[in-house]
Amino acid sequence: MPRVVKACLLAAVLVGLAVIPATSVGAQLRPAASKGATVTLKKSSSAGTILVASGQVLFYFTRDHGAKSSCFSTCAVTWPPFDSSHPVAGAGVEQKLLSTIRRGSSRQVTYDGHPLYLYNTTGGFLQQTFYIGVNNFGGIWEGVRANGAGVR
Repeated sequence: MPRVVKACLLAAVLVGLAVIPATSVGAQLRPAASKGATVTLKKSSSAGTILVASGQVLFYFTRDHGAKSSCFSTCAVTWPPFDSSHPVAGAGVEQKLLSTIRRGSSRQVTYDGHPLYLYNTTGGFLQQTFYIGVNNFGGIWEGVRANGAGVR
């Protein structure tokens, strides 16, 4: 096979892999639930200082109403709930704003009364910040500031 054809095939495969949505990767990327996950702050050039857990950006979903989650099924594969039975506030995070709600057999963490989610990706913090402000599953996914305000 000529080199040009091989290069084109390789480029097509790499482009195809780059656009595979997180939902096709599946739930195996979902972080394991933790009994005492620590919520901390991390500075982002695009969103300012936002909440993270184990280096992963935490999100609000604007379709949620109060502490009631609206993200299930396919939505919850792409945007898994942040589960922890006893979340702990790290430096700069207010413990009084952290709580949990029952979600099936687990506890989803809330902050300032809003359920928290992760984005299902193998990408790091910088890549995850690109999803702040995304309109997906009928709502906007916001980053979360220490005072409980959402950021787009």
